[in-house]
Amino acid sequence: MCCLVFVVFSLISVSQNLPEAIFIVSSMALVFLASVSSVFLYTGNYAILSTLPKPFSQAISLGQGTAGMITCIAKLITIKIFQENLHAPPTGLVHRAPTDSDSFLYFFFTALLLFFSSLSFFFYMKYSSSIFKPKAYHIIDEKDVKYFRQGASYSPPDPFDHAALGPSKSRGKCSLFELCSIVSSKNSSVRCLWWCNFIVCFQTMFLFPSWPQMTKSTDPSYSEPVNGQFFTIFVLLLFNVGDWFGRIILSFPAMFIHVDRLLFLVSLLRFLHVPLYLFGNVDFGGHHLNPLPKLLASDYIVMANTLLFGVSSGYLTTLFLIEAPNRVSNNLFKIRVSFYMLLGLVLSVALGSIASLVLKIVLLSYGGSHK
Repeated sequence: MCCLVFVVFSLISVSQNLPEAIFIVSSMALVFLASVSSVFLYTGNYAILSTLPKPFSQAISLGQGTAGMITCIAKLITIKIFQENLHAPPTGLVHRAPTDSDSFLYFFFTALLLFFSSLSFFFYMKYSSSIFKPKAYHIIDEKDVKYFRQGASYSPPDPFDHAALGPSKSRGKCSLFELCSIVSSKNSSVRCLWWCNFIVCFQTMFLFPSWPQMTKSTDPSYSEPVNGQFFTIFVLLLFNVGDWFGRIILSFPAMFIHVDRLLFLVSLLRFLHVPLYLFGNVDFGGHHLNPLPKLLASDYIVMANTLLFGVSSGYLTTLFLIEAPNRVSNNLFKIRVSFYMLLGLVLSVALGSIASLVLKIVLLSYGGSHK
C-alpha cells in the first residue's frame, strides 16, 4: 500500500498539466512519505540486524549505498538518450520543459535497476546459509526471551544498569529520555561513537547534495544546459560511488578502527572538505554572485574532493553504526544502542540540512548586494 501511494504521488509530481499548488503539495507529500517510510524500515531492519554478526549489518548498509548510485545512473542514462532534444535551440532559448517521455524513461531505468538489485538480494539470501551458517546465530537468545516475558522480575547481565531507572519503572520498558540517559552515562565508548556519527552526518548533509549541485564546470563545453546538468549529476554519482566504496572497505575486518580518539580525530578532519567546496566552482545561478573567491576553481579538485568526501562518509557512518552495538553484550541493549545511534543520525541530518540552508541564504544575500 505504501509503494502504491508512493507511485501515485510520483506520477502526480511529474505531470505537466497540473496546477502549481497540486504539484507543490504532491511533491511535498512524496518527500515526506519517502522519508518516513525509509527511516521506519531502515531503523527496524538495522536494529534487528545489529544483534547478528557484522556481515548482516554491512549488507543493509551496502544496499543503501547501492540505491544512491542507482538513481544517479538512471538520470545520466536519461540525459544522454534525450541529449539531442535538450540542446539549446538557435533561437536563444536555453530551457525546455521535460516531456512525459523523459519522466517515463527515468522511472523505467530506475525500476529496471531496482529489479535487478532485488533479484541479486534474493539470490544472496537464498545461498547465504552456506556462507554465514545462521544456525549458529540467534536474534534473541533464551535469556532475552525470559527477560521479555518476566519484565521486572528478571534482569540480564549488561553494562547498562537498569537500577538507574528507579524502582517504579518497569524493566521491560524504557522511555526515549531514559534510553538516551542510560546509553550516554553508562558507556563512554558508545557515547563517543554517537558524537562521531553526529559530526560525520552533520558534515555530509551540510555539504551534500546542495553544494555539489551548485558546482559548475570550468570547461566551456559544459556551459550548455544539458552538459551542465550532466556534469552536476556526474559529481553526485562520484559521491555515491565513493560512499559505496567506503562501505565495501569494511568488508575486510582489518580495516576497522577501534580507537575512539582516532575516530573522533578523523571525524573532525572531514571539516577540511568545507573550504574545498565553498572556494570552488560554486554558482548560485540567476543574478546572484558568489561572494567567495574562487581559489580552487578546478573540475579535478571538485571531483577528487567529492569522491573522497563520499568515501569517508560511507566508511565512517557504516563503521559507527556497526561498531556501536558491539560495544555491549546483551541483544536487547544492542537494539537499544542501534536506535540510539540512528536517533543521532536523524538529528544530525536535520541540523546539517538547516545549517546548509542558512549558509546558502547568507551567501545569496551578500552576493546579491554586490553584483
